[in-house]
Amino acid sequence: MVNHKKAGIMLLTVLIFTAFLVLITGTIAKINIINLQKSHIINKSNLSSIYSNTCAEEALFRLKNSATYIGGTLNYNNQTCTINISGTDPNKTIEIEIIENKITKNLIIETIISTNENYRSIKIINFTEQ
Repeated sequence: MVNHKKAGIMLLTVLIFTAFLVLITGTIAKINIINLQKSHIINKSNLSSIYSNTCAEEALFRLKNSATYIGGTLNYNNQTCTINISGTDPNKTIEIEIIENKITKNLIIETIISTNENYRSIKIINFTEQ
């Protein structure tokens, strides 16, 4: 009888310990899944920033080389950004929008353009990311 009682207590102890380990393992797995999801969102946000900055550089380059450039749509790695240029020389505003996996990045760049005989230069006076 004593051996059955000790065996029962041992079995109960093992079951409780196993349940505790399963609970801890499940909690750790859930925390890891949440962290992976957050990392994925941060990665997508970083990609949106990279694409929007690339688009901004292209817009500045095109505006510098053409006084009549008014913007348009640019594609990079299957991503599309929309550029809208407003204002009159010397003050131009560049608005950029890119949507990457439901994350929208907007850039607003205010510039002053200087033109001499054969050269245009652009000075950025304000850069805002939304």
